[in-house]
Amino acid sequence: MCIPRAYTPSNLAGVQSVIISGKSAIHLIKVLRLRQGDAVNLFNGAKLECRSVISRIERHTSSYTAISKGDRMDGALQKGTELDVTRFTPMYSKRCAVKLDKTRC
Repeated sequence: MCIPRAYTPSNLAGVQSVIISGKSAIHLIKVLRLRQGDAVNLFNGAKLECRSVISRIERHTSSYTAISKGDRMDGALQKGTELDVTRFTPMYSKRCAVKLDKTRC
């Protein structure tokens, strides 16, 4: 079986752990569907390559949603939480149906 390779800008000499983020992480997790315990060859573009094992996968997701009136905002938050969203950023827009007082902002 071929061991996948991933680029990291980190210095790999003498390093015990490396955090991979961005496009490399998305490719490893979403496209190749690698899991914890899978082997990966890391390289940094400076002729340095090392074999590694995935020790932990963290998913950071966030969602932007416009402020809704009534129970719709509660429903949006509930569904987002069910989909493993960890951060919500409510947006207030000029077409938003809810008008907030300055004391509530």
